[in-house]
Amino acid sequence: MATKIIFDKDQSTAFIKRTGYIKPGEMLEGFKKLESSPFFGDLKKSLADATAADFADIPTKEFEVYGSYCGTRLKNLKIAIVVSSDLSFGLARIFGTITNADNTQVFRTMEGALSWLDVKLPEDFHD
Repeated sequence: MATKIIFDKDQSTAFIKRTGYIKPGEMLEGFKKLESSPFFGDLKKSLADATAADFADIPTKEFEVYGSYCGTRLKNLKIAIVVSSDLSFGLARIFGTITNADNTQVFRTMEGALSWLDVKLPEDFHD
């Protein structure tokens, strides 16, 4: 798995791109990196692009732990998740339900997520 994080201070947003096979145990690592950043306290929004990520082997319990983490530790962030496959969409919707937060939404298109967050992608996000 590769996780790329770009912090955009002007938009108070973290842009996260996950690619490749996601092994069990790896999901929390990206958000722990986010939380350990010196910019974390100023963040208001997060966009996670998971369109090129494979979550097929993540156990339900890990989604529950991850959802709980986001629902508590990241409850002050507005979180948009972008996925492309039906499986990823279903898993992300389950995750959104687990967080039990109105601040988390799942999208099939980048445009929908950007509109909901009211942000623009940084130039180097897709590099």
